[in-house]
Amino acid sequence: MTDGHGCYSKKSIPGVHSNCLAHARRKFYDALLSFPKEAFTVLTVIHDIFMVDTLANELGLDAPGRLELRKRKSVVLLIELRTLLESMNPPPKSSLGKAIKYSLKRWSKLTAFMADGRIPLSNNAVESRFRDVKLGFKNFLFAQSEIGAEAVAIYYSLIATARLYNLDPTAYLADVMTKITAGFPAKRIDELLPWNWQSTAAPPSTPPLISRDEDLPVTQVIELRRLAGKVRLTVSVEQPQAACQSG
Repeated sequence: MTDGHGCYSKKSIPGVHSNCLAHARRKFYDALLSFPKEAFTVLTVIHDIFMVDTLANELGLDAPGRLELRKRKSVVLLIELRTLLESMNPPPKSSLGKAIKYSLKRWSKLTAFMADGRIPLSNNAVESRFRDVKLGFKNFLFAQSEIGAEAVAIYYSLIATARLYNLDPTAYLADVMTKITAGFPAKRIDELLPWNWQSTAAPPSTPPLISRDEDLPVTQVIELRRLAGKVRLTVSVEQPQAACQSG
């Protein structure tokens, strides 16, 4: 699901491409000042369409149940909306004229949710979760290359999806990349998707409280540095001062 921006028209991502009804609705909000009566009438019908899905959420309907409810209630509202838009004849370049043209031109994509209960009416939920990403665009502006932009998009999608499933994105990505690097079978890649993922990462080891060689017993230094058989002690290790001499 996208808004109606032309940059999405040439994308060849498998699946159904639908448009966001909330984006169409915003254009009628913009027309309220100049065409209050007409814009308000359209907004009322769109509001009723959204309320059908609100009812589906309150009833806890699954995708088939949601689709059935839409067929009983939303289809009538969509017919009313289409008839209303086609009956208006504002100046084409006015705010209302642009809003009507935007909606009618993308009608099939705006109403794609009538064919599949899994398709939402808008992508507001996604946009709210990617708000920090949108703010980031203004800060770093460029991804330097198309490949870089694609990689960023993939990471953002994985991070946001991990959060949806109450996963720690850092732990999730670290574990997944470790498994892939280790040769995780491609035919089992679905197991690494956020909703299927099971962490097998070992808990991080507690760092030693003593890390400097001079604070460790000489015998332990020899073991840690893999110097066994390569050095010999010139004094007893029990003495306060001990020294090693190459053998």
